[in-house]
Amino acid sequence: MKDEPCLVSTSIDSKQLASALCKTILNQRLAACGQIIPEVESMYWWYDKLETEAEVIVQFKSHMGLVKKLMQTIKAEHSYDVPEIIVTKIDIIDVNYGEWLKTVTTKHF
Repeated sequence: MKDEPCLVSTSIDSKQLASALCKTILNQRLAACGQIIPEVESMYWWYDKLETEAEVIVQFKSHMGLVKKLMQTIKAEHSYDVPEIIVTKIDIIDVNYGEWLKTVTTKHF
């Protein structure tokens, strides 16, 4: 369902870029909230080489009806060739928080 709440997360290479991405998403009302989690260490394979990099996690609280546009915006604004974008449906959410989330984003899907 379009109004099902979800959490969309991505990782990016700097807090400055994370903040800019967050502002873009929020100004378009594609999410009700964005959280920036700084200084995580990521290890991953890239072109057959094991890489270790400092990254920043950005989490967005949104609705399934906005996920397609939210993902398109993340890809367009992201600094990586292949950005991590993970969508998790939220099965249980506080009623008041869920209503706030709907109020902030409903007119946009």
